[in-house]
Order: sequence, then C-alpha cells, then structure tokens
Amino acid sequence: MHSVKVDVGPGASDDPDDKNRSTQAHLFVGRARNQPRKIALLVLLVLLVLIIVVRAEFTVTAPTFKRKKKLTPEEIKAGLMDPEAEVPAAKLQEVLKKNDELVAETKKVEAEVHDTVEQIKAEKAELKKKTDEAMQEWKAETENQLRKLKSDMRKSLKDSRSATTQSIESMKLLMSEAGRVPLDPSQGNLGRGPEMGDTGEIRDVIPEYEPDQPLPDPIQENQRRLGKVKDGFMHAWKGYKQFAWGHDELQPLSHKGKDWLKGNVVGFGTTILDAMTTLWVMGFHEEFDVAIDWVQKNLDFNKDSDMSCFESTIRMLGGLLSAYELSGEKHRWLVEKATSLADRLLHSYNTTTGIPHATVNLKTLKHQNPRWAGGASVLSEFGTVQMEMKTLSYHTGNPVYDKKAMNIINVIRRHMPPDGLTPTYMDPRTAKWTTDHVTLGALGDSYYEYLLKSWLLTGQTEDQYKDMYTQAARGITKKLIKKSHPSGQTYIAQYKRGSIVHKMDHLACFAGGMFALGAQTIKGPDADKWMEIGAGITETCHLMYKSTRTGLAAEVSEFRSGSDMTPGPAYYILRPETIEAFFYMWRFTKDQKYRDWGWEMFLAAERWCKVETGGYSGIKNVNVVPPQKDDLMQSFWLAETMKYLYLLFADDDALKLDEWVINTEAHPLKIRKRVLGEDMPNYWEDPSVIPPHEAQEGYIVDHHTLQGSPVSFSSPVSGYILKVGMDAAGADITGPSNPVKSKDGNFIAQQCNADPRCKGFNTNGYMKTEVTHLTPERNCNLYIKEDAHSS
Repeated sequence: MHSVKVDVGPGASDDPDDKNRSTQAHLFVGRARNQPRKIALLVLLVLLVLIIVVRAEFTVTAPTFKRKKKLTPEEIKAGLMDPEAEVPAAKLQEVLKKNDELVAETKKVEAEVHDTVEQIKAEKAELKKKTDEAMQEWKAETENQLRKLKSDMRKSLKDSRSATTQSIESMKLLMSEAGRVPLDPSQGNLGRGPEMGDTGEIRDVIPEYEPDQPLPDPIQENQRRLGKVKDGFMHAWKGYKQFAWGHDELQPLSHKGKDWLKGNVVGFGTTILDAMTTLWVMGFHEEFDVAIDWVQKNLDFNKDSDMSCFESTIRMLGGLLSAYELSGEKHRWLVEKATSLADRLLHSYNTTTGIPHATVNLKTLKHQNPRWAGGASVLSEFGTVQMEMKTLSYHTGNPVYDKKAMNIINVIRRHMPPDGLTPTYMDPRTAKWTTDHVTLGALGDSYYEYLLKSWLLTGQTEDQYKDMYTQAARGITKKLIKKSHPSGQTYIAQYKRGSIVHKMDHLACFAGGMFALGAQTIKGPDADKWMEIGAGITETCHLMYKSTRTGLAAEVSEFRSGSDMTPGPAYYILRPETIEAFFYMWRFTKDQKYRDWGWEMFLAAERWCKVETGGYSGIKNVNVVPPQKDDLMQSFWLAETMKYLYLLFADDDALKLDEWVINTEAHPLKIRKRVLGEDMPNYWEDPSVIPPHEAQEGYIVDHHTLQGSPVSFSSPVSGYILKVGMDAAGADITGPSNPVKSKDGNFIAQQCNADPRCKGFNTNGYMKTEVTHLTPERNCNLYIKEDAHSS
C-alpha cells in the first residue's frame, strides 16, 4: 500500500467547506495510515489471550511447569494458593494425588524389575555352573578317549615297527649267511634313536604346538624330544669341559670349577666319573674315550682330605665299575682304579660292629663320623654300598668287599624293627639306634632302594634282601603312605619322636619308581597295591613341578595336618628323583603321560636353569620369575637327571632292565646270578663269618677260613710282610709243616707273637689277619686268599 500526499499550503482556499473537506481528507489519510497497525495489535492481542489460556491449561495439567510463585510442600499440602495462582487448590490437590499414585506405581514396577533381574542372574549362574560341569565331564571323557586312541595307535605302530624290524633283521641274517652283509653291531643304532648333532643349543624352549594344530606323529615327536635331550646333555658336558675340566663340578655363571675337598686340594673330576656312563648310553663314544683317558692319566685318590664314603662309593666307585661293564669290560685299569679307591674306603669299616664311619681321609686313612650326627652313622650312607662292593668282588675275585658290605646288612637285620621301618642313625660301636626318625627322604632314602636292587643284582638269588625289602615296603604302606585332603594326593610322610610328620622331600620321589620296580619283579599279593602306590607318588611328584611358577619342584613339600601340598624350602638343585619315577612308570605302563610330564620338566629346566655359555644351574626359588641361579651344576645332573630323561624317550633296549640294575647315582651294573659263583660261602646263613671286631687304625682286618695247606697270600705291592695269628691253642701255624708264602714265593716264617699288634684267634674256623708295612708312609690292603682264589 502506498501513502497519498495532500498538499495544503498557503495558497489554499479559506472556504469552510474547503476546510472541512481538507480535514476529512487528512483524517482519511491518517486512518489509512494506522489501519495495518491496528490489525497487527489485534492479532497480537488474540495470540496473547490464547497463550494465557494454553499456559493456564498446561499449568493445571502439567504440574512440572513453573508457576509465577513456587509453592512450598507445606503450602501444597494445606491447599493454600497464591492470590495470583491460576489453578484452583482443589484441582491441584487432585493432580498431586495422581502424581503420588504414579510415583508409587513406578516404584512398584522398579521393585518387580529388580526382582526379575536378580532371578535372571541366579538362573544364569546356575546355568553356567551346570554348563561348566558338563564341559568338565565332556573334556575328561574326551581326554580319556583320546589317550586310549593314542595308546592304541602307539601299540599298533610299535607292533608294526617290531614286525618290520624283525623282517629286516631276518633279511640281514639271510644276506649275511649269503656273505653279502657283515653283521656289525657298531654299524647300527637300533633302539637308541637317531644319532644327533652335538651343537649343544636347544632353541625350542616353549611347547611348539598350539591346541588347534594337528598332533605330530608320535614316533617322530618322540625321536625329536630324544634328540633335544641329547643336545641338552652335550651343552652341559661342553660347558664343563670348557670351564671346569678336571674339577669336581662346574660353576657355570662364574666360568670355573669347584672341588669337594677342603683347602686348595684339586678334586677327583667327579663330574667326569659321573658322566662317563651317560656318555656311553647316549652313544657319545668319542667323548667317552676322552673322559676315560683323563681318568687313566690323572685320577689319583691319594689326597690328604676327608671324603664322604657314601658319595665316593655311589658316584666314583659306581661310575668306574659301570663304565667298565658298559664298554665291554675292555679297560681293565678301570677296575684297578676302583680297587684303589675301595681299599681306602674299607678303612672306615674298621669299627667295633663293622658299620662304617661317614668320612675317611684317603691319604692318612683316618675315619670319623661328623659331629652333627652325634657320633652316629647315617642309614642312607652305610646302607647304600652293597651293589658296588658286590660288583667289585666279582671283578677282582676278592670276596672281602662283598663280605664287608654284607656284614652291614646282617647288623641291620639283627636290629631291624618288626615293621621294617629302620631309623636313620646307628651307633657304630654298639649297633644301637640313636633315634626313632624314619624317612624315605634325606638320611634314609637309598637304603630301601638297595634292599630291592641288591636282590635283583644277584639274579634274584639272595632272598634275604628281598625279604627285608618286602618287610619294609609293607611297613611303609601301613604307616607312612598318606593321602591329602581334599585332593587325595599320595605322599610319603615321616615318623619322628613318636609322631607322623606330614612332609615329603623331593628325594623321596624315587620311591614312585621303587614301588613300581618291586611290583613288577617280586610280584605276589602286594604287587597291585605297590603299583598303585608307585603311580600315586609319581603323580604327586609331578604336581610338585606343576604347582610352582617356574614349573620346577621345591626341595621339600609340606602336607600340613594332611592337607594338600604347599612348597617348603623353595630351592631346586637339578634333582633327578622325579624323572627317575617317570622312567620306571613309563617302562612298566607305557602310558604317554609320563613322557609328556618328563618333557614339561625338561622344558622348564631349559628355560630357567640353562646357562647360554655352557652348563645348567640350580635356582634359589622356584616361585620367583625370573629365578636367581645358584651358580652350580651338580654332577648328578649329568649322571642321573639327563640319563633318566634320555632313557624315558629311548627304546627299551637302550638299557634292558632284565640285564642291568641302576644304582642310586644312575650307574647301571650288570645282573649276575651270584657275585662270586656258586662256591662262594653263604654269609647269610652264618653271621659269625664276619664277627664284630676292633681294628687298629691304619690296618685292614679280614676273616677267612683256612682250608688246606699250604695257604697262599697275594700282595699287589712289593715290600710288605704278611703276619698270621696263632690258633686257639696258642700254637704257631707257620713253619715247614704249614708253609706260608708270599706271591713271589719267598718263605715267611716270622712268628706272630713277636708283634704286639698281632692278636690272633680262632672262632669257628675263622682267623683274623693283619698287615704290617715296611714303609709306613704307603698304605695298601692285603688279604689272605684260598688257593682257589689266589691271584
């Protein structure tokens, strides 16, 4: 719309009509100008009214909208209204009531929802529990089926392989008879696995197979593991050769050797003596030759220091004799070295009862028991010499070693408790027990082992050993075999001061193999129970490894008040007893789990004990990762742990248990029907063969029946005089009518009563003899021998 402009100026007419018309025109124009404003105001007024009405309506129906004045809860409850309020109080009360009902209903719904949620959670937990239980049952059943399937497959493969081997051997025999193929055992490696390289490096520390990967061929996988074990042994051996050659043990972190003897006296190369048999069994024959060359040229026992008779017997004497037998009895000087050592050790047997002292100075020949034992001798030491001494008597033809060792068993037998549980300490002067402590751990362990194995060594002919073992095994089963709660772990407790002590040394894990070996060889009514005990102990010892952070076992495990296992002293020194039990259980059951458990243990040792520059070390705490190493490779790591690992994965004919018995240091000794043949006197039937005697220090005392005339004496070293005692009537038994000659034929007629040290007597036909020296600084043992055994 456009405005109309009317010009009323000075020239306008003064006529009233004109003025009136002019005013009307002006008003018209003004009205015309104000009309849009009025319309806008009218529209705004209408909108304002609508807003007020709508606001009032929403204020009443939606009490959450703001009012002009906020009422207090007291005013609302009292029905008071502000004068300016637009909603009546009655209606507000109604709205508030509805609001309260709505809130109450909401809370009720919330409670129902909460109850429903809790019910769903409970049902979900119950469903999860049932699902887990079902999964566990399914898993266990599946594992059993898989284990059975694997076992069947291995048996089938083994049967097939055996048949193939027989066919091949038959073909070789036929071809040999035709002159085409020479039968040379050195050309084959049947039963020992493939010849492996000696790089000494094992790269596969973590298991190589993921769960979703197919399992490898069992035979190939076993051969691979066998090769890794051989590599591990060679890694240890090369570390010793590089840093500790000729010393007793290797300190792999310090890169130096450590010797047992006090002061600066160099040791005996104990690791060499311990490792020789493993070198041979594993097929490292060139390294074996290196080892025995050192022994022949350097081993000297004439050292002025106290030495443990027990450790010297099982490690050094056992190692020398085993190396001699394993290598085909070609190196006779090994027996001569063994004899030199044994002759020195026998001085410790010169006690009132014949129970040896713990230590002997191999040069001065003085012997004693340690103060910590209260002057007593330790069962596991004097009760663990029989196998080595029997074997030495066989190879030398001299019964004195066997007789001395057998006297120990006679003394024990006469004082053994009815339940066969033999205490750990005996007074060598009185043969009385000085404690009631019974254990298959430290101080007692290998005595029980040797009762069984000495019987096996004699071709199961000397049943007194078997009878003593059976008596002891029944006592152990009745009083010391326990089961923990709630898991039912089988363990061997101890007995001390009239009470059961619920702890088990790692050393006692050997008993898993011992019980299995006894069950398989003695058989009879106890066999099944012994086999069950052996399996239970072995599984518990496996748990000793599985329950720690490193996968390696603590030295001692405690079963407090019969509860499940908790680790005690947590150090690990490369011990072999558990892997020994795995070996025997595998041989007798062929259950794959024992090989798998052994492999797990080997991998844990590879990860935490291996020293990259060479060798392995014990660790100070099996539950600290990474653990601190103790910087010592025990010689039994090479003698026992690695040998048993190898035999676990090797074929049975790598070492046949019907031909060999393994001593407590894992040195195999050959089974023989009788150590000295059927004409050997039966020392069991007449204990007076070796009556208690009091020997003078520095002299060997022996007893022997004088049968026939003349009596020959053998002396391995010239320059000695042999003296013979008088008979019971006091008559001199030397002279022309009963000549005594030395080995070189020189006649000896010196009378015994001229020497105050000679105290001859005659008891049931047995005579005491002594040796005197022309050169006191040299010591050598001489023994009277019958003509039949004269050398």
